[in-house]
Amino acid sequence: MKFFGLLVIVSILLSGCKKSDPLPASLKLEQDTIQVDTLYIEDSPRQFDVEFKNAGDQDLRIFDVFSSCDCVKADEYPTSVIKGNNSGNIKFTINVSNYTPCEFCQTVFISTNTFDSPVPLTFKGVVRKK
Repeated sequence: MKFFGLLVIVSILLSGCKKSDPLPASLKLEQDTIQVDTLYIEDSPRQFDVEFKNAGDQDLRIFDVFSSCDCVKADEYPTSVIKGNNSGNIKFTINVSNYTPCEFCQTVFISTNTFDSPVPLTFKGVVRKK
């Protein structure tokens, strides 16, 4: 009978020692606002690489990267799965050739399989003539 009681106690203690659930996929940007400083109309377009990390354990998928204007476009982004704790980058082109000098602030949205999708990313700077 003592053995049976000991067996019950040990099984209860071990049942609380299960492996924790994996963390869901999570897209983490190095920065959520990119300071592009001065964008010269004559030097347009310009390219920018933005690095990100899947801060979760589960697979991250990027479905789309979209903007409300044609001046910021995602040229390349991973279409395959980004495993947990791995990194990747998105290549953007900013074209201000049709702009007049002004403050520049445009937000793009990264559509993913994460809970906080779409993830916003803002580019800020100043558009000038040389």
